[in-house]
Amino acid sequence: MSDQTFFPAAVVATFATHAQAETAIKQLGLAGFDITRLSVVGKG
Repeated sequence: MSDQTFFPAAVVATFATHAQAETAIKQLGLAGFDITRLSVVGKG
């Protein structure tokens, strides 16, 4: 029997403003997505 490694799917999105990113996260949550599984990276 061989070991198998599974990688979760990844989605990358970019937003021009913090407000746009926050809106997207809220919409995902309202749609039932577990937002604790999100990672947010910013600069500046």
